[in-house]
Amino acid sequence: MAPCASGRDSPAVLHSTPARESPSRFFSWALPERQRTPRWSMRHPLLLSALLLALGIALGAQCANIVLRAYRCSTFVATPGIIVESKVEEVWNAGRSRRKALVRYQYLVGNQQFLGTKIDPLHSGGSSETAHELAGQYFPQQAVTVYYSPEDPADSVLIPRLLESDRSGVILFGISGVFFTALGLFLLSLRLNPEARRTYFEALGHIAEKE
Repeated sequence: MAPCASGRDSPAVLHSTPARESPSRFFSWALPERQRTPRWSMRHPLLLSALLLALGIALGAQCANIVLRAYRCSTFVATPGIIVESKVEEVWNAGRSRRKALVRYQYLVGNQQFLGTKIDPLHSGGSSETAHELAGQYFPQQAVTVYYSPEDPADSVLIPRLLESDRSGVILFGISGVFFTALGLFLLSLRLNPEARRTYFEALGHIAEKE
């Protein structure tokens, strides 16, 4: 009769500790096929990089256009003009309404009379908070200085610089453009350069272990 196996002689039950998740799981396209997570953006890193680059370039180009427009206005020629109308109007954009200052003015270039409506380089008319203040600076029959382009006299402004309320938006465009462009280039470099990708994930692993 075979002796009964005691609890002491029975094979020990091993309890494995769950492995710590690697930071590289967030970039599953860099892992072997069996370890990848079903994330569409990570399975298509080149598409993600292209979208980020396109967004960054678009924002940067918008910021550059605004800065160039403001610079051009700073070179405009000054001439006397007169205010025809000044009021605050409500405009709709993408289903949202906001108030903007509307100012019409007349000025002469040579023997030709022009009617202008642009207050500043962006023709923003101020923000909803500053529209009344901006429109209140002008009244009918008021004498003003108009700045016009020598190449196109119909292109004119009353203030040849960016409004204070517009500067923060321009700065945000610039910073966002640089950020998204840099992020797109970074992800693209990780995808195309295996050595850089390995170094990056090793660094992330060391940081995760310290935490």
